[in-house]
Amino acid sequence: MRKYFVTGFYLLVLGAILCVGGFLGGGMKMVAWDHGFKISEKVNETTSLKKFSKVKVKGKNVEVRVQKGSNYSIHVVGDKLQAPTYEVKNDTLVVTGHKRRAAVDWNGRGENVVITVPKKASLKKMHFDLADGNVRLRNLKIDKLTKSDKHWNSDAAIYLDNVTVTEKNDSKFFLDYGYIQIKDSTINNLNFVADNDTIVDIKNSTLNNYKFNMSDSKLKVANSTLNGGSVHMDDGHVHLHYDDIKGTNDYTLTDESTLKTESGKMDGVDLNAKVIDYFGERKDGTYQSNPNSENLLKVNATDGTIHVQ
Repeated sequence: MRKYFVTGFYLLVLGAILCVGGFLGGGMKMVAWDHGFKISEKVNETTSLKKFSKVKVKGKNVEVRVQKGSNYSIHVVGDKLQAPTYEVKNDTLVVTGHKRRAAVDWNGRGENVVITVPKKASLKKMHFDLADGNVRLRNLKIDKLTKSDKHWNSDAAIYLDNVTVTEKNDSKFFLDYGYIQIKDSTINNLNFVADNDTIVDIKNSTLNNYKFNMSDSKLKVANSTLNGGSVHMDDGHVHLHYDDIKGTNDYTLTDESTLKTESGKMDGVDLNAKVIDYFGERKDGTYQSNPNSENLLKVNATDGTIHVQ
């Protein structure tokens, strides 16, 4: 019996040595179940596309970047068995990320897609229907930006960098357990709905006629211009930092939500809250300063707290 244990031990040591050698030699491959075990192959390809003015990203487990380039194209990098599919139909580029098959990915690589449009081109619509992935938009002009609520509870991360959205109507954008960063951008008429630990992070941007309807989430706006809009926050937090308040900005905070504004530029305030701390002074229930001014921050937080400094 002992010799079997000894033989097994030596085989185990030999297997470990071969495993380490294979790893160091770059031999690790994804193994996936697709009607039988298959060893995957890596795909790295660029394809020129016919002209499109709309983009739709849907499905799961895909990272997409949309940016300016020399032509309409798509570049896909990742695992061949897991790679997203795409097609241009009815003036719309549709990219579909697929649910991962049962697999072991030793390299931990994901599937990445880069979409380019010509430098002078703009997009009529950008729509997301994506979970467990992320989308990055950079240096783009978009007429309509929307996101569905199909993947509630398993949402994606969205990044906007130097993006102009010229929306004329209220197009809804949903996030749940998600994250969106808006940087160096101008967003018009965005109707944003968020829930469950979603974080909205806005920097160096301009929001015109905005609407945020959020619950159990956090809204952070820094070094930006808020040009008329509204926020409804339930059991969450709003933080305004070095912002320029234009027009009437009407906020309603419920269920012990908090608002903190630091070094903001505004002509007047109209505050109503359980606790108001106005530049270090405690105010009882309500506080107004130039409440009829053109550029006004109006906050109603009867069960919450307001800090202005």
